[in-house]
Amino acid sequence: MKTLINTAIIAAFMFVVSVPFVAAQDEMRKGELFAGYACQRTSNDYPEFLADEGANLRNGNGFNVAGTYNFTRYLGAKGEFGWVRGSKSIEGFDLKMTETSFMGGIQVKDNKVEGSKMRPFAHVLMGMNRVTVPGVFGKGGPLDGGFGGGAPEDVSKTKFTMAIGGGIDYRVSDRMSIRAIQVDYKPTFTGDDFIETMTGLRFSFGIVIN
Repeated sequence: MKTLINTAIIAAFMFVVSVPFVAAQDEMRKGELFAGYACQRTSNDYPEFLADEGANLRNGNGFNVAGTYNFTRYLGAKGEFGWVRGSKSIEGFDLKMTETSFMGGIQVKDNKVEGSKMRPFAHVLMGMNRVTVPGVFGKGGPLDGGFGGGAPEDVSKTKFTMAIGGGIDYRVSDRMSIRAIQVDYKPTFTGDDFIETMTGLRFSFGIVIN
């Protein structure tokens, strides 16, 4: 009987303690999905002759999509896919640089259901970036001794990248917010002879569903 009473007391205590915790968890957003436009300014080490020809590939446009699962009111696990491209046509030759990134990390944000419509956030993401640089660097390109009778080949490398930044969301309805601005510092460590390290500053805005 004593054991039964002790068990009942412990069970009652756990129930009383857990109710506020469960209620608090129910009051927070479980997750969110972001999709929006991205503009990226990349600082890199292109050879001088490209700049002389007006081949400015440092400004890229594209998009990024991210999903976040919130495991506490303030912390969430985040995954992101991003794509940007810069292009320039010179004497009929189309120069392009493309970045495709897959990253994951942690987001800090107040995920409480009720509260301010203005929700700032910050995140640190890490992953891989696939960088494709113009064919002038590849086989058959000018740096390979000319076009060699065929189309020059682009060079692609997949390297480690990061995104460190944050922004502000503004809630417009119960399930939707406008991401007014997101700014990320985005370095990619390529180890390439021509572009050893690319550092990017990315600006994004779009829609958040939660």
